[in-house]
Parts: sequence; C-alpha cells; structure tokens
Amino acid sequence: MKRNFAFLLVLGLMVMPALAAGPDVVVRTGPADRGGSGSWDYIATADSTGTSYTWIDATGGTNIGNGDDSYFTVPFPFDFQVYDDLYTAADVIDVNTNGSLHFDQGGPRTAWLNCGDIPSDIDGQWVTPLGDDLISDNIWWIVTGTAPNQVFTVEWEVQEYSGGGAALLEVSLYEGTNAIVVQTQILNPFAFSSDGAVGINAGDAIWGEELFCGANGTIPSNDFDVEFVSPMQPTPTPEPTATPDAIPTTSRGGVVLMVFLFVGAAFIFLRRKMA
Repeated sequence: MKRNFAFLLVLGLMVMPALAAGPDVVVRTGPADRGGSGSWDYIATADSTGTSYTWIDATGGTNIGNGDDSYFTVPFPFDFQVYDDLYTAADVIDVNTNGSLHFDQGGPRTAWLNCGDIPSDIDGQWVTPLGDDLISDNIWWIVTGTAPNQVFTVEWEVQEYSGGGAALLEVSLYEGTNAIVVQTQILNPFAFSSDGAVGINAGDAIWGEELFCGANGTIPSNDFDVEFVSPMQPTPTPEPTATPDAIPTTSRGGVVLMVFLFVGAAFIFLRRKMA
C-alpha cells in the first residue's frame, strides 16, 4: 500500500505542472521591422465576380470633395494595424483622388499608380481597389457598426482621365481583425495601358501584394473584390482575474488529468494481480 501511494505521489508531481498550465495559447509579438526575420505579407483573397462582400454605401457619410491628382486627409476612427505599424486616432489617412488610400505619410499623394509599383517605396504605405489616372467626381467616408467591431469605409466615384472608364471604388478597414477589403464596381469599361493596379504596398520595396495589373490585362472587366488578411494570430485577450483557474473540458490540463488517473489505476490493478 505504501509503495502504491509513493508511486502516485511521484506521478502527480510530474504531471501537475502541466495540469496547472491550462490550454495552449499562441501569442504573437510583431517583428522589429519588415526587413528582418519574422516579416510577413498579407494573405489576399480575390473574387473576380465581386459577390463575396456586401457593398457598404458611404454616400450617407461625409463627402470630402472631388478633383484630379489631389488628396484629402481624414482621421483614423479607431486603432488599426497595417503591416507592423499601428495607427491610432492621432494619425490621419490620405485619400488620393486617383483611387488609393495612404497610411504612413511616407510620400506624395497626388500621383496615380502603375503596374509594377508593388512592392516599392513609391508614395509610402497604401492600398488601392483600382489605382489609375482617375478623376474623382465624389469621395465619401463613413464609419458603420459599433466598437469594437466598427468598419471604416472610403468610397470613390471616379472616371478614367482618358479612355472612358468609370467605376465606384471602396476600401473598408475592419476594427479588431485589421482586415482590409477593397471593392470595385465597373460602370464603363477601362482602356488600361501601363496604368492600373489593384493591391497593397508596405512602402519598403520588400512587401506587397499586386493582384491585378492593367498592362497585362488581368484587371477584370466586371465587378471584383479583394480581402487582405494578416496571417499573424492576434494576441489573445487575458482571462478575467476572477476565474484564473478555469480549465476548458477540451484543454491540455483535462487530458493530463485523465491520463494521470488511468495510469495510476492500471498500476494498482497490476500490482494486486501479481501479489
């Protein structure tokens, strides 16, 4: 009997630290910079039919203007991460009339985008649903939803500077997930040459995702949308201090406890059979 108790005591001392550890949790810490180890790029999912996401009508929000080769500044409505950079309400977003959204104040905001501008250090850090030589007839922005699940959307009503193309464009930033969705509704066909790009750019000439390019004819002639999602896992929310010892039934601790009881019972049973 004493030997049985001693064995169970030793086994318990071995497995109890694992039991106390609870479920596995993956915690991410951002890399120091995009040029070093651990850097990352977005996972981009494109739908050339334009039916994956519901269009968010921003025309009921704030009309910030119109123009050609110019830009407007709007505030960040909530904290939002683009690549390794976290933006807050103290930062601003530059809205280019040529169909791009710029985050980091890293360059001029009046140029239009061409194929091959992703990845590059041209105009800093930006995303575009359809960057081209455009004239914006109207630009609106709106915030929908409630914290912590708000959506910030910029919508452009644009026409091609030369060529006859016309479209509605929009970029939506999703609070909490840091996902970016761009959508394009083609109203009249575009006559792309070397212009025209759809994608996201980190602004460091290293990272970026170019989904479609006007020069090689890959930009769809119909509506389309793209979602950009970070492959990095978000930092989990800490458990409330009132229930720090709560262990889910599917946790690693529960499995360890079952193994501990099974091995102990089996050992005692075998010793009795051999006695």
